[in-house]
Amino acid sequence: MPGFKATEQAGYNWSADDRQRKVLFAARARGADTFEAFANSPPWWMTVSGDVAGAANYGEGNLKVEYEEAYVEYLTDVVEKFAKDTSWGKGMVFDTLEPFNEALEGWWMKGGGQEGCNIGFQQMKRILLMTQAALERKQLKTGIASVDSFVQTTPRQIGTLNPFLARYNVHGYISLAKKRNESGRVDNPKIL
Repeated sequence: MPGFKATEQAGYNWSADDRQRKVLFAARARGADTFEAFANSPPWWMTVSGDVAGAANYGEGNLKVEYEEAYVEYLTDVVEKFAKDTSWGKGMVFDTLEPFNEALEGWWMKGGGQEGCNIGFQQMKRILLMTQAALERKQLKTGIASVDSFVQTTPRQIGTLNPFLARYNVHGYISLAKKRNESGRVDNPKIL
């Protein structure tokens, strides 16, 4: 799936993902009423390996530390474009923004067949805090969802971020009931 910035120096190419936008707007027209923006990986030029499929070695983080703020700006710029450009984004206000997909698992490898990015918990916390600040600065009504993880202990780890998370996302290959029980172990659990 194409990103909206092909390189660090490039401007935004807002036509890069027209098919996905058409599907999004068609879903809304048919009555869908919950929307989440999410990313599987930062753009290739923000990654250590130069590959949106993952790191060179199993378990290594793949988002360059020096690009954390740029990644947050990229994500929130896209959400802002949808919300504030009524001709392009049709005023779409996402309920939540999820910056990660199964980022703690470690299995995202360079050359793999799907976009994914390993991100350690401490880096994840920094990015979530920066994302909250950017959404507030841009006066966006979008909340933050996290962590969309298969790791069973994640909800307990993320508990320190509980005050501003709009939703805990879980992602797994086991029963939903088991995930709900595991996610309910944090203080003040959020919508799953």
